[in-house]
Amino acid sequence: MNNQKARFLQSSLVKKSVTLALASIILSSCISGKIADQNEVINPDGWLIADSVAFTVTVEDTTQAVDFFVNIRNQTSYRYSNLILFLDTRFPDGRISRDTLECFLAKPDGEWSGSGIGSRKQSSLLLKRNVIFPLSGSYIFVFRQAMRDNPLKGISDIGITIRNTKAPH
Repeated sequence: MNNQKARFLQSSLVKKSVTLALASIILSSCISGKIADQNEVINPDGWLIADSVAFTVTVEDTTQAVDFFVNIRNQTSYRYSNLILFLDTRFPDGRISRDTLECFLAKPDGEWSGSGIGSRKQSSLLLKRNVIFPLSGSYIFVFRQAMRDNPLKGISDIGITIRNTKAPH
């Protein structure tokens, strides 16, 4: 009887531990508030003007305000202090919005703004704060470089992060 009781208690403890671990994982994903966190590697030979990078994000909640960030990873050999991008946003109903973005990657004195060690710097730049998506469904965000160099060398990754406005940063 003592062996059965010990096995029952051990089994019960394992079940509770698994339940607690699953609840922690689910809760931490809710707390992070990230709707999207996607990055794509740019061709190491350079980013051609004709090349685009697209991110698809499915939006379900049209009442929650979100903050939209553009993530850029550059080499310290990148010869400019900024990066100009074209952004096409394709809405679930087929409409397209076009924007031109100027992303500052270095301070006026030439010091890189991003974080990182060595020859790569990572910048996460706030594009829009408190955005409310007007429609539920799939949004496609398409980026193209708009600098005069073709190919543009020194940009290694581009990405987006979209998170709930009230989420911890």
